[in-house]
Amino acid sequence: FPVPNPERTALTYLRTEGDLWDAESVLLDEISRCRPEHQNKLFSIIHERRIQGLLLESLRFRWSAMNPPISLDSLEEDTESYQGSLPLDPALADRFSYIVEVPDFSEFSLEVRTEVLSRGGEIPKGDSGLKGLLEETQTLLAQTSSAENCWIEDYVNQLVLPLKKAGWPISGRRAIGLKRSIAAVNAACITLNRDEKLQDAAFLAFKWGLPQRARGTRFQDSKLKAIHKLALKAVGKPKDSPILRIQSESNSVRRIALALETSPKEVSRIEFSQLVTDAYAELAVAERYVLARHLLPVLAVHDR
Repeated sequence: FPVPNPERTALTYLRTEGDLWDAESVLLDEISRCRPEHQNKLFSIIHERRIQGLLLESLRFRWSAMNPPISLDSLEEDTESYQGSLPLDPALADRFSYIVEVPDFSEFSLEVRTEVLSRGGEIPKGDSGLKGLLEETQTLLAQTSSAENCWIEDYVNQLVLPLKKAGWPISGRRAIGLKRSIAAVNAACITLNRDEKLQDAAFLAFKWGLPQRARGTRFQDSKLKAIHKLALKAVGKPKDSPILRIQSESNSVRRIALALETSPKEVSRIEFSQLVTDAYAELAVAERYVLARHLLPVLAVHDR
């Protein structure tokens, strides 16, 4: 609460034990149960590290927890829905680098469930080694090579159009955030001695970095992997590459025409079939018949 200072020359704020002024980390629990006008008040804390316009100089980490918000996807699925959980504002969701789903308790292994039941709710004792892992990861992150950075930039760039076509567009802010997240996840995988390479780390950061998840969108792994593979195939290709020409074409029928002009070595039969499937999904029934009428004679001559 703002009050005049003793000299009555400026405003100061009353301090409480739970205030944020000296906090290094903050957890905003059940953020999706806030009304939109209250979510907006949290926006500056998450994005700018400011409250009442004043910088929170010590604040570094901003976390939130929420139940899956109610959406058309959740209503159509035979799953438990949380009626009081609202979708996050798109701009607010875009400020979180990662939107990660916590597995259902039944999805944990027997060993993990036993560990949770025996120690759940207790404050961890002793040194978990987390600080050392973070420091090692930060060191590795700073050592990311220019070649790796170029690959990551190209990969993120190749995600943009396929994501838009799939109905999950990302902003420039999200693209920059994905670049940072991929490098960070890759460094973390190395620190933890995991088997994932840079391409695998890129998929993990991509999968758990889409802000639409906080708005109730349900993503199928198969669709995300298909977009990931498209991006991988386009990475490193010259600007005049047939693959890039096909992917950058917004018209689904023109994409088929471009693929027909391309060598089968560049566009496999499976990939060509996917282009036709995508076109059929976008076209009206009458337009599908017209496409089939023109496409079948061509395919009879050119084995695709």
